[in-house]
Amino acid sequence: ARTHPGRDRPLRRGRSRAPAEPISWGDLRPARSCAWEESGETIVLLRPRFGSGRIGRKLQAVFRPRPYRVRLDDLGSFIWRQVDGATSVEVIADRLGSRFGDRVAPVEERLVAFLSSLLRAGFISLPPR
Repeated sequence: ARTHPGRDRPLRRGRSRAPAEPISWGDLRPARSCAWEESGETIVLLRPRFGSGRIGRKLQAVFRPRPYRVRLDDLGSFIWRQVDGATSVEVIADRLGSRFGDRVAPVEERLVAFLSSLLRAGFISLPPR
């Protein structure tokens, strides 16, 4: 492997990223950050077609597209109703476990996986630490 001139470490191709620090979810209070509606017992998340940036808002004003609709199942809908910016993830996990029992075991892992996917998609936000 080639090395930097005058250094012992190898050259890196592309961008090097710092390793992502794992999130400690227990005390966090996630908040909703997108439009949504109830459809019977389930929740439907509404996501703008062109994004929510400046250009996306202008395109939406011109073309008026219908938003993407993401339907949540009964577990996702239950969790969504709990995500209000005031309830901690730990409390949500307790409520989820008492409501659905063994169906959601292991509760914490499944809840964190679901919240992580909502966070990556921009449907929820986390308060600053």
